[in-house]
Amino acid sequence: MVKQSYPFSASDVGSDTMTQSEKEAMAAEWNANYEANEAVKYKFLRKNEFSKTVNKRQGLEEQLDLLWHDIDGGKFGEDAKTGEWFKAVKKVKDDIPKP
Repeated sequence: MVKQSYPFSASDVGSDTMTQSEKEAMAAEWNANYEANEAVKYKFLRKNEFSKTVNKRQGLEEQLDLLWHDIDGGKFGEDAKTGEWFKAVKKVKDDIPKP
């Protein structure tokens, strides 16, 4: 019977017909399979959790709009209004106001 914990060792291979080196090779294979499976699970969970997180966040457009309003409101100091990014966005906002 194989124990259900990682990492596996030769003593976990319950065979009386295998040599010690065969048991060690089998344990190494089990460990490699376990690690590969864990990597797949990690990628799957990261992808799915990332998707859930992104869907809860505001879009980039909304985030940049909030940033612009914070700068415009002086929350970063008046010098923030002299930066190229702020001036470019201000021009767009002035030229094309929101309805």
